[in-house]
Amino acid sequence: MMSVQDDIKKSINEVYESRTKKSKETAAIAEKYIPSGDTRAFSYFPPYPIYGDEGEGCYLIDNDGNRYIDFLNCMTAGIYGHAHPVIVKAQIAQVKKGIAHALPCDSQYQLAKIICDRVPSVEKVRFTNTGSEADLFAMRVARAYTGRDIILKMDGGYHGSSEYAQVNEIPDIFTSNPPQAYISSKGVPDVILQNMRVVDFMDLDAAEEVMKAEGKKIAAIIVEPVMGAGCGGEGSYEYLHGLRDLCDKYGALLIFDEVISFRFSMGGKQKLVDVQPDMTTFGKLIGGGMPIGAIGGRADVMRLFDPRVEGYVNQSGTFTGNALSMTSGVAAMQLLSEQELKRIDSLAAKLAETVNKKIKDLGINAYAEALGSMMAIYGTREKIENSRMAIKAMVNNGEFLRFLHLELLNNGLVCLSRGMFSLSLPMDDKIIKEAGGIICNALEVVASLCVE
Repeated sequence: MMSVQDDIKKSINEVYESRTKKSKETAAIAEKYIPSGDTRAFSYFPPYPIYGDEGEGCYLIDNDGNRYIDFLNCMTAGIYGHAHPVIVKAQIAQVKKGIAHALPCDSQYQLAKIICDRVPSVEKVRFTNTGSEADLFAMRVARAYTGRDIILKMDGGYHGSSEYAQVNEIPDIFTSNPPQAYISSKGVPDVILQNMRVVDFMDLDAAEEVMKAEGKKIAAIIVEPVMGAGCGGEGSYEYLHGLRDLCDKYGALLIFDEVISFRFSMGGKQKLVDVQPDMTTFGKLIGGGMPIGAIGGRADVMRLFDPRVEGYVNQSGTFTGNALSMTSGVAAMQLLSEQELKRIDSLAAKLAETVNKKIKDLGINAYAEALGSMMAIYGTREKIENSRMAIKAMVNNGEFLRFLHLELLNNGLVCLSRGMFSLSLPMDDKIIKEAGGIICNALEVVASLCVE
């Protein structure tokens, strides 16, 4: 005999499959040629993801013609919304002149100037194709600059897919504190662990202990000022300043990974807390929807990327700095303003307030939190301060989040399956009110799946 919870899950799945028949057909075909049917690990969720290639403003349209309010937001990269006319116009003009020419182009230095002008810590910029590449090269140049090998990172900190970034990319949820360093992905050699150290995000004492023990061997501390993977919390003023002080004391470089948190202000999270890292990595929104990454930092550190310097750090790539990504980035970055960023921050706060009121009324083990222009729903009442806490809550309340996600899809709202919502500039009070209603109704449907 099926339980009430089984009936709820069965009903949600049946509605999902009835609405997404073409996506199901596409998934079956795609899986013949692509493992899991897509080239990104985060995209898959059971029974199969929705497929589609059309968007307008803050909406996505799938292969079945279903229209969704888009809080997936291309993993926070789509802050401008889909097919913004200003960006599209610039892209079309560049496509007519060619996409990539292997020549330096004017839009390279124009985009670099915008970043330098907006971020006080950045004097020079180098472009990459992804934020993942930017983190890889930032760690490499830190080692070259200091003559040291070890990088200190945070448990669950996401810095792309390079070998070094795979150390505790998924947090150690089995050890309390300090976390154990391990390799999250198969295929990465154990020798990588020799030159990585791991501590909890927001645990300044733990970082200080590592620096006391090995500070003269540590090339850099790399940290997301706002943890992206698992929505693992926002770094405090005291914590981020404390990391700056530790790096100054022991001669290490401080790297801020602002690939996600650059949307927190025109100068990123670092501007809000008045911390100047030695290097910053960027991606996502600086490309206006095109593939991009960048490393910015102090002129003396960035000088090591100059091929005219003896013993320089080699960083290149066929499509690095391509004209289409650069032109798109210039057009997009000129659309941003502090006022608009604060506006969507306030919309995220309103959405979280609405969701928390419903959660309180339902009396379930969850809460919502706005992180700038993002929002997360956690399957716990405990305040999330790091990725380990976020992933533990996700594991403990996995069915609640999984079926909440499917129920939202069934009612025209798409977000990341782990309960992360990312806002975009086309959104307004009306859309947030509609989204709040959809989320509250979905919470009511899946409330009994939420475990204490």
